[in-house]
Amino acid sequence: MNIATRPTHPFVPAQLHPLYGVAIGLIIGIGLEQLVFPSLKLIIISSTLLIIAATWSIYTYKNDTLRFIHFFILSIFIGLTLGSARLHQMRSIHADTSWIPSSPKRSDLKATIVDSNRLDQPAVKQNILLQITDIRESGQQSWTPTSRTILWYSTKALDLTIADTIELSDILVKHAKNDDFGKYLLKEGIDATIFTVNPVIKLISKPEWSAWRTIHSLRLNVLTALQKKLSYNAFSLFSSLFLGNRTIRKKHIVHLSEQFRLWGISHHLARSGLHLVIFSFIWDRLLLCTPIPFIAKQLILILIIATYFILSWSSISFIRAVLCFLLYRVCAMFFAPVHTFYVLVFVCCSVLIHNPAQLFFLDFQLSFLLTGSLAWFNQLYSPYKI
Repeated sequence: MNIATRPTHPFVPAQLHPLYGVAIGLIIGIGLEQLVFPSLKLIIISSTLLIIAATWSIYTYKNDTLRFIHFFILSIFIGLTLGSARLHQMRSIHADTSWIPSSPKRSDLKATIVDSNRLDQPAVKQNILLQITDIRESGQQSWTPTSRTILWYSTKALDLTIADTIELSDILVKHAKNDDFGKYLLKEGIDATIFTVNPVIKLISKPEWSAWRTIHSLRLNVLTALQKKLSYNAFSLFSSLFLGNRTIRKKHIVHLSEQFRLWGISHHLARSGLHLVIFSFIWDRLLLCTPIPFIAKQLILILIIATYFILSWSSISFIRAVLCFLLYRVCAMFFAPVHTFYVLVFVCCSVLIHNPAQLFFLDFQLSFLLTGSLAWFNQLYSPYKI
């Protein structure tokens, strides 16, 4: 047996943890809610009874092993209840169409622009995310207050900016009837869509300053400046891989994807957590060469990554990487031990509680499953020797 030594870095071997039970319960609860929609009450009642039973058993068993097993079961049913209840809440809100005038009646909307993206497509030139504040049937006088999110597809590029409050007249609001598209809108938190050719728009107000509008303008300015300085191919790859924007040169990216797919390396064109790791590693090596205190270096690195995150287009794999990175750095600042698998499971639970619909999409499944598998096998084949 080797002499016990203290690890030189904060990573420690992972042991079975109740957090894994919460993750398992979340996945089971979300899956049951998706397959058996009306049975939420049964799931909550059964989970509550089992939680009570498991809690009671924690204090009755004196054996540490049995107590841990029952505590692990308790964590599973806590996750099951959270997952099923959260997805039920999201689906109930999304399925409610009482605020939309029945087709073919058209509507007038008052809304604030939340996001806007120019598209390189023949039929749609821009999509705009709207936060609806009031709605009424066209021709009526009274407005009905509401709080809904609508995705607006326009055949023309419109001169509108983030945080503008506008009124749209004579609009046909559609709730998704296609099941797959409906699931996508549910995941994105979008309640309905509109499509316009020649919209009637009235600008109600434009704030002098908006934080999100400033960030959006800075992001577009960076993109425009890079487009002028880089070649066509270099800019297409840079905007897709480094900034995460695959819409500005979609045709060229699709052409490249076909070539990469022939060689089985199409995943190289997708921005993932690896790109963030490389980016943070470069900055970490540069900061090591500067006479700055350790805590200050961590704060500077967090600020750099936060700026990179704000100025780029996010995806679930990129969000996962950023959250894991922040947890690593916070633990490093407090000299707390951390393990990759713990951090990954914690981030997975946080994402599923915030948006359980992510579970049914391939990008979430591949991002967490592949990363989790690598972390698990790394733990199996490179344990610490004591």
